[in-house]
Amino acid sequence: RLGGRAAGPPGEGHVTRMRHTFVGAHDAQVRERVRQPMTAYLRTSVGLIKQYAGAFPTLRQRPGSDGSDIDFGSLTPEEMDALLEFSFERYYQTSALFGSVRTAAAMVDKVRAIGVDEVACLVDFGLDTDTVLAHLPHLDALRAQCSTHSPDGAASLSLAARAAVRTDDTSLSVLVERHAVTHLQCTPSMARLLLAADDTRDALRRLDVMCVGGEALPPSLVSELHAVLRGRLCNMYGPTETTIWSSVQEVTPGSAVHLGRPIANTTLQVVDPATGVRLPVGMPGELLIGGAGVVRGYLDRPELTAERFVTTTDIRGSTARVYRTGDLVQWTPDGALQFLGRIDHQVKVRGYRIELGEIEAIIAADAAVREVVVLAREETVGDPRLVAYVTSQPGTTVVTETLRQHLLSVLPDFMVPAQYVVLADLPRTPNLKIDRKALPVPEMAAAGPLAETGLAAENDLERAIAAVWCDVLRVRAVGTRDNFFDLGGHSLLVVQVHQRLTATLHQSFPITDLFRFATVQALAGHLARGQGSGPDVSGGRGATPHDDISRRAELRRAAAQRHVRPRA
Repeated sequence: RLGGRAAGPPGEGHVTRMRHTFVGAHDAQVRERVRQPMTAYLRTSVGLIKQYAGAFPTLRQRPGSDGSDIDFGSLTPEEMDALLEFSFERYYQTSALFGSVRTAAAMVDKVRAIGVDEVACLVDFGLDTDTVLAHLPHLDALRAQCSTHSPDGAASLSLAARAAVRTDDTSLSVLVERHAVTHLQCTPSMARLLLAADDTRDALRRLDVMCVGGEALPPSLVSELHAVLRGRLCNMYGPTETTIWSSVQEVTPGSAVHLGRPIANTTLQVVDPATGVRLPVGMPGELLIGGAGVVRGYLDRPELTAERFVTTTDIRGSTARVYRTGDLVQWTPDGALQFLGRIDHQVKVRGYRIELGEIEAIIAADAAVREVVVLAREETVGDPRLVAYVTSQPGTTVVTETLRQHLLSVLPDFMVPAQYVVLADLPRTPNLKIDRKALPVPEMAAAGPLAETGLAAENDLERAIAAVWCDVLRVRAVGTRDNFFDLGGHSLLVVQVHQRLTATLHQSFPITDLFRFATVQALAGHLARGQGSGPDVSGGRGATPHDDISRRAELRRAAAQRHVRPRA
C-alpha cells in the first residue's frame, strides 16, 4: 500500500489478501482436518516452506547455514517430513485462516491492522468437496462477525453471526438475518403464514422487495402485507409454460390488484377463446402469452402441445408462437390486465353462464374473509348448485348469512351461492396451490372428518401435541400412533403445527422433526429426550420430507387408478 501511494493514483486503494481457509466449530477439529491436505500442499510449494526453514532448529544447526539457503534436495526423507510438520504448524498459526470462528476472527483483525481491506478465501487446497460445503456456514458466521465492528475496531458478534452459528436453525427469520436477504418470493398462502408469527413478521420488515405469485392475491392480504413491509410489494403472474413470470404489478397501498404489465421480451394478448379475435379494453377473453419465455412444449405429449401452443398474427402482421393460458382476463383503461378467473371455471347453472371468479372477487373483498373458492357442485344429477368455501381472517368469524345478504345486494340471484362452508384452511396441491378437486362436499365439512382410531394420549406432552394436531387438522380425535400425513397433513400445516407447538411447549426444535417423527407418540418421545438426534421412531412413515413426497406420489398414482384425487 505504501509503495502504491508513491507510484500509483492518489487515495488509499483497496488491498485484498488471499488466505487458505477452513473454519469449523472447534480449533482442534479443524487442525486435524486440514493437516494432511495442507501438508501435501506445502510439499509441492518450496517457496512457502523456505520462509519457515530459517526457524527450523534442525536446519539452523547445520554448519555454515542459517536455514534459509538450504538445498532441499539434500534433506533426508525424515528431515523433509519434520520440516513439513514444522512448516504446517507455523503456517497454521501465522499465515492461514484456520480454526474456529473466534480464532479466525483474531487473524482477520491482525491482517486488518496492517492495512488489508478484504480477505479472499482459498478453500480448494485438498479437502473433499462435501467437507468444504458442510463447513461454509461457519465461514459465513465469520464473515458476518467481521463485517460488524465496535468503534474501537474490535470485532463484535452480530445477530447475523449468531444466527449463522445455529446451523440447525433454518427458519425464515434466521435465514433472512443470516444471509442479509433483500428479496423474497412466495405464494400468497405462504405469505399469510409468514404474517402469523412475530419472528417472520420482523423478517419481512427487512426486505426491500417481496414478490407474491402462483395464486390470486386477495386485497385483504395486500393490506396486511403493507402494514408490515417497508419495501415494495409486487404481484407476479405467469405459468410454468412461459418460464414462470410473464407480468408484474407493483401493488401500492390502496391500489387495485391486477396482473400488471408484461416483463421484457414478453407479449400479452386478450382474444376471444372461440375465434381468436383480439378483444378491446373491457372485454373479457383468454390471455395469450408470447415472447422469449415461451417454452417448446410438453415432453412426449405432442397433442397437448399442439392444443396449448399456437401461432397467431400480431397487429403488424407478423406471426408468433404463443401459449394459451386458459385464464380469463380483460384490459383495464390504464393498460393493465385484470384477472377474472379461469375459462374452465365458467359454469352453467339453470341456463345461466356464470364466471366463478367474479363471485370469488366479491366474497374476497369481505374484511372477514381470508381465502375463497366457489364451485358448482352437482350432487344431484341435473341440479348443479353454487357452493362457496371460505376461510376467515385471524381473530374474526365469517357470518355466512351476512355474506349471503351482501351478495344478493350486488349480484343477480342465480350468481349467489346456495351453500357456504367455512374451513380452517383450503386443501393444497403438492406445490401449495389450492386444490379445488379436494374440497369436501358441504355435508362432510359440516360433520367434520373423523381421525383414525388409535391409542389415547398417556401423558401431558402427548395430550398437548394431540390437541394442536386436532385443531390444525380439524379432526375430533388423534391416536398417538396415527400418522400426521395420513390424517390430511401437508407442508403448510407442518409450519402451523411447528409454530403452535414451539409456543405451547416453550421448546425450540427443528421443523424437520415433524417430518421425521410423524406420530404423536414418536414426536413426544423425541422431544422428551431433549431434541436428541436419535433414530426415526415414526415407523418409517413421514420420516423425511423426501420420504413424504415419495409416499404421496404413490398415493397419487393409486388414486389415479381409482379416478380419485387425494388431498394435498
